[in-house]
Amino acid sequence: MQGSNGLGHHSPLISQADALGPTVHVIGTTIEATREALAAAGALARGLSGRVAIFVCKRSSDYGSADEEHKRAERELKRLAESCVPSASVLSCVCDRPIDVAQMFLPPAVVDIGGAARRWWPTTEERLARALAKLGCHVTFVHVPAVAFVSPLVAAARSHVLQGSKEA
Repeated sequence: MQGSNGLGHHSPLISQADALGPTVHVIGTTIEATREALAAAGALARGLSGRVAIFVCKRSSDYGSADEEHKRAERELKRLAESCVPSASVLSCVCDRPIDVAQMFLPPAVVDIGGAARRWWPTTEERLARALAKLGCHVTFVHVPAVAFVSPLVAAARSHVLQGSKEA
């Protein structure tokens, strides 16, 4: 039996969920945040006799670019996935909106997202967690202290500034 998310997209990861238990999805943000979310997802997957999948999201504007920082982060996430119990699969996807992420799995999906939390204005990760919850996913937000956390937007801005200074 092949799994489908209702939009014609088939995922072998989802199709095996019936035999192995539910899949706990981790949205990769930063290395530290993903490490914390992966630890929570691993514990949940062990309790449910399920599996873990890490989604590395790229924006469509970044798709196909040979960004060395992104490749390094993906290699690090694969190392994290190999050390996780149960072992995790790492999947790359192009996602500009929360609905793009939600199409990768069947609702009601179990999703873990790591990131910093703020009091007044939500971070990108908090907004993603809220949007996925509104779409019917069961979302766990794993707070990572801001000291050890660099927002993906800040990291992207830093890399663009560095690239601009190298070109000048």
